[in-house]
Amino acid sequence: MLEEADSGKVLYFDWYLLPIGRMMKFYSVILNMFGKEGPVPEGMSAEAALKNINYSDTHDQIKSKLIFLADQFKIQKGYKPPYWELVSLARQVRDEVNK
Repeated sequence: MLEEADSGKVLYFDWYLLPIGRMMKFYSVILNMFGKEGPVPEGMSAEAALKNINYSDTHDQIKSKLIFLADQFKIQKGYKPPYWELVSLARQVRDEVNK
């Protein structure tokens, strides 16, 4: 995912979640006034929080599929995949998830 960070690809969020994100931001502001932490960090907009959630979900999907493929590699070949093979598998999974 870091390889694509400078490619101009825009992070997105589901527009219909924006009202909920704004309510969570408001809730976080109230909690911050009382010295507590809310679900949306201070200084982060509701839009940025929703983009972060989407990015994290994508990362989790890639990670779980990559772990599965790495385990399959180990079962088939009898050894853990080397670094370059993990990178190749990660790129493959990233491209599948981003379709």
